[in-house]
Parts: sequence; C-alpha cells; structure tokens
Amino acid sequence: MQPEFSMSQVNAKIVSAGRLHLRPVYVFAADNPPAGSVQVSAVITEGHKCLAKALLKMAIHPEVPPVYLGGDAMKGCCFGASAWLGFMKMPPMMKAMYASVPKGDGKHFAHYLKATPDLCDAGLKSLGKVTPPGKYLVMGAYDRQMENLPRPLSVLCFGSAEQIRNLSGLIHFNRADLFAPVIAAWGAHCATFISYPAGFCENVPKDTAFIGPTAAYGNDWFPPDLMALSMPISMAVQLSEDCEQSFVERCPGKTYPATRDQL
Repeated sequence: MQPEFSMSQVNAKIVSAGRLHLRPVYVFAADNPPAGSVQVSAVITEGHKCLAKALLKMAIHPEVPPVYLGGDAMKGCCFGASAWLGFMKMPPMMKAMYASVPKGDGKHFAHYLKATPDLCDAGLKSLGKVTPPGKYLVMGAYDRQMENLPRPLSVLCFGSAEQIRNLSGLIHFNRADLFAPVIAAWGAHCATFISYPAGFCENVPKDTAFIGPTAAYGNDWFPPDLMALSMPISMAVQLSEDCEQSFVERCPGKTYPATRDQL
C-alpha cells in the first residue's frame, strides 16, 4: 500500500467519482469489536437476520453503527453468512436449498438458483478453502472511529446503474485486460459483498471487482434500481489515484450528462 494512502481521501474519491448517494461500506479484520459496533440482529430487528441486508441499511442510514461478527458472535446473523465467510463449513443442505430441490422440512425452501444440487455442490467446492482473515470482521462506513482499525480489506459500493457503470469503467482505466477486472460472480450476497473482494476464498480471482448481486432470493429487500460493486482496497486506492486523469474528471458532461438523447 502506498505510504500516502488515506482512507479518508480514498473514500472521498470513490463517493465523488461515483456520485454516490449511499455510503461505501468497508470491511476490516479485528482482534476485538470496536466500541459502538453491534451485531446484525441489532440492525435487522425483524425477519431474516441477513448480513447483506444490514450492510445496505448501513449504507442508506448514517445512524446505523458498524457491524461485527466472528466465530463466537454469529447468533445475531443468518447461518449462511457463517458458511460464506468461513466461520463454519458449508452445510450439506445448502446445495439443495440453492438448487431446485426443497429440503422438505417445511423450514428451508429451494431458491432455484442452480439447475441441480450436484451442479451447486461443484460450484461451492470450486471456491476452495474459505478462511476469515481475523477473529472478528467489522463492516462500517468511513468515520474517525474506523481510523483506529487496521487497513481495510475491501470496500462495498451501492449505486444506480449509471453510477456502478462509471465506477466499473474507472477500474478498467489503468488495466490492459479487457475482461477480468470486473465480473458478475455467482454466490450469496455476503460472498459478493465481502468474501470475494476481501480475499477469503482460496480460488476466487484476486485483484478483481464484483458486480451484483446475482442471487434473486434477496430481491424482496434489495431495491430494483440499485446495484452493488465490491473491490479489494488496493483496487480502490488505484481507482482514487486514476480519477483525476480519467473520463470521470476530464469528461464529466459525458460521464454524468445533464441532458440525454430521447430514444
């Protein structure tokens, strides 16, 4: 990481480049939860205690504090996050739940995201070992409290289609490879938002941003006009450094046009 790296500056550049209305959310590893942080159940007080839902609520509402979880602090969160974040092994029933076969106990229903359980199982195995980077994970928007934590691992941005398109284009600005830097991967929301960009999964491509989510089962809470883009923190730093020389600042009228052709 460059010595002049400042999370404050990078955060400001990301918000400015994307003209984001929602707060970017950063992912940290920590030995202890920071003061004022809460578990998911304190943010999502009703219904399914989904970590990804808590992160979106945090991005929307400035009063939502940082969220933490860990091996001894998962009761306030859905079990799926425990598996996708590496705090427990992926339960065998997950391949049936994600595929086209209901579990049959009346509590777990198929999401029909994969054609067969075997196909889903092969995909989950392709992740390799999933290892959390510390005792606790802390996820929060930038503020002075977060400056006391170690360097963040990744950042998650929520925005409109145009905002996410432009941030994706900015990721490509300093790259020769046309296809690899930004991908739409399959997986749970918490995998796309956290595990993949933060490098928890052994076989997930590194130095890559993830656009999504692609799992339809969250559409009852994820707004239809919103998209997410998550990236390793090193990529966020490069994005912030490239911003001034790129189309974002050199061609702002075309990047975020005031008027548009009517088709």
